[in-house]
Amino acid sequence: AALLGVEGPAAVGLNAAQISSLIRLCRHVGGLYRPLKLQRQTVSICKQAVQWLEATTGARNVYIGVVSKDTGDLRYVAASKTQEFMVGNVLNSAEGITHGIFSEPDGLLHIKDASQTPRLKYWNPDHQGTKGEVLLCAISEKSQQQPSALPQGSSFSS
Repeated sequence: AALLGVEGPAAVGLNAAQISSLIRLCRHVGGLYRPLKLQRQTVSICKQAVQWLEATTGARNVYIGVVSKDTGDLRYVAASKTQEFMVGNVLNSAEGITHGIFSEPDGLLHIKDASQTPRLKYWNPDHQGTKGEVLLCAISEKSQQQPSALPQGSSFSS
């Protein structure tokens, strides 16, 4: 499994078209994820996904992490220029809130104000407690089977 994360500045946030494109990409990449056998293939697909999202949605704070089958930890493998500091970092499976999206039925978590979510892990301490929007989307074989539209009552409105 993997995770797509996007952060939107508080003043601008993410618009509905961006969010829809991000979710569709998660579903599509979920369909490609199973056949990938080699780590370099996974990293390559993740880098391409970040580039595509930046080009088509205008989102600038995009990152993708891959879950280790052995430890369950999340290793960030691709990011937009503004988030490159995350690449190589590992989020322990017991840290933060990110790992919880894999148990959500829709595989989504939308945080409208990150400053109100104290368990959110900040890799850049200067951003700790700042307002901003965060969208996390699970990428897995399961996510490919989910509908592309948001179901009523999803965790999206968290």
